[in-house]
Amino acid sequence: MHHLHFTDEVLDNFDTNYKVLPPLRDTENVLALREALDNGVIDFVTSDHNPLDIELKFKEFDLADFGTIGLENVWGVLSQYTTVERAVTLLTAARKRFGIATTPIAVNTVADITLFTPEGTSVFTKEDILSASKNSAFIGATMKGKVLGVIANNQLILNE
Repeated sequence: MHHLHFTDEVLDNFDTNYKVLPPLRDTENVLALREALDNGVIDFVTSDHNPLDIELKFKEFDLADFGTIGLENVWGVLSQYTTVERAVTLLTAARKRFGIATTPIAVNTVADITLFTPEGTSVFTKEDILSASKNSAFIGATMKGKVLGVIANNQLILNE
């Protein structure tokens, strides 16, 4: 997600949360990725969620490890660049590609559902991070819509 959202201009402040591999690219490359998304060249997306201990990120830029968390931001970022239907397809297509079984939505089956709204915007803050790691490039970024929770393993888990 960070490659669709950020350009290398964010590196001007040497914030290690933006130190990712492959590195962030210029505006031309980011726009090309977004066009590939629109044209169906990209058929699924990932968060590249890479949680790191603070000791690995809180140091000089050239010494910091590569990585950022992103799982909590996938919906809020992706929905800015495509339709709801396309975002859902992009986020679920990898299961089929890698032979991961999907649970049908049907009576008397175990639910495996993400609950979300495509409405509204918010600014992502450090307090929004549910991960134990806090190395997020998305702190301060605007998100569209919101994941409300999940139904998984016979449990309803809501983001509150």
